[in-house]
Amino acid sequence: MSGQVRLKGARKAIADHMMQSLAGSAQLSFLTGCDVTDLLTAREGWKAGERAIGVEDCLIAALADSMAAFPHFNGVSKGDELILAEAVDVSVAISVNGLLLTPVIRRADRLSLDEIAACRRDQAARARSGKLKTSELVGGTATISNLGLTRVRHFTPILNKGQLVILGIGRIEPRLMLTADGSVAQRQEIGLSLTVDHRFIDGDPAARLLGEICDRLTAIHTRN
Repeated sequence: MSGQVRLKGARKAIADHMMQSLAGSAQLSFLTGCDVTDLLTAREGWKAGERAIGVEDCLIAALADSMAAFPHFNGVSKGDELILAEAVDVSVAISVNGLLLTPVIRRADRLSLDEIAACRRDQAARARSGKLKTSELVGGTATISNLGLTRVRHFTPILNKGQLVILGIGRIEPRLMLTADGSVAQRQEIGLSLTVDHRFIDGDPAARLLGEICDRLTAIHTRN
């Protein structure tokens, strides 16, 4: 196939948004793996009890709870100024017909897993049918981007313009790990990628935020 393709319409608007994000921030990514064996076991129990909670819902909750624990990350930048937010509003990236939409789950740290799951499913369904309101696509303080159904384990997600944090979800893979008693066991590990705006967030606190996300994800089955 040959020819020329010109960016236009919604595709161009998204491209401009991404370029402005890259030009206006110092983006730095951190990569890790997190043991989700217990989460997957809990999810089977939830399914048996007809609770439709997915891995992405658990990650939204873990990110939101961690942002609440690191409130100086929860805000948006306006040039060289950081405006902190009281509510943790998580934007969830959804690919719809080649376009990337980011509907916002408001006050995600105050919602139960079931409420987060219900909100995400509703927004995803309305995004695909073109029924999302413009007001639902703005105002997030952090973003989550999911490539877990692909072969990608880690990537470097681009910040949603103005936000300080975006969490990228990679695939889940089996890994041999040492247990607490020193034995070796096969566990399930998910790849996570955290991009931050290095103008406002240094490496050590960013690494601690990613560690907090992993810790909360590991124990997510105990959250309501």
